[in-house]
Amino acid sequence: MKFARRVAGTLFLSPLTALLLWLPGCGSYGGGGGGTTVPPTPTGLTATGGNAQVMLAWAASAGAISYYVKRSATTGGPYTQIATQTTTSYADTGLTNGTKYYYVVSAYSSAGQSADSTEVSATPTALRRHLPHRRTSRRQPATRRWRSFGPPAPEQPATT
Repeated sequence: MKFARRVAGTLFLSPLTALLLWLPGCGSYGGGGGGTTVPPTPTGLTATGGNAQVMLAWAASAGAISYYVKRSATTGGPYTQIATQTTTSYADTGLTNGTKYYYVVSAYSSAGQSADSTEVSATPTALRRHLPHRRTSRRQPATRRWRSFGPPAPEQPATT
């Protein structure tokens, strides 16, 4: 270790080295020395239910390295982290149709984690079967039948 002295088995650090090791982000065990501000809270979170799944999408947060996707079975939480994404969308699959799920997303960078986004909810639903089109009227196709009105026409004599 630089700037360290050993005197009779005791390690002494210079005041500057001690200060640098004490500050967050410095030394070998700090926060990594990345950005100094936490990314803003993700906005525009939307949730769309599908067959046994919910599709989530949100706007990117400046400086975010990744996003934590969290889910709850009740509004307001508690939330369980279900995924870490580097993109701004996620498909939560294997869900129970007819059950309402609640979601929030937070952004992460080397400076820390943002607050949770606004909560959204969605309910997965089974796909509907499309039935073949059925006629609502029983109208038969038109046929060409000639009707004569009045007495039948007299027969014409055959000419030779």
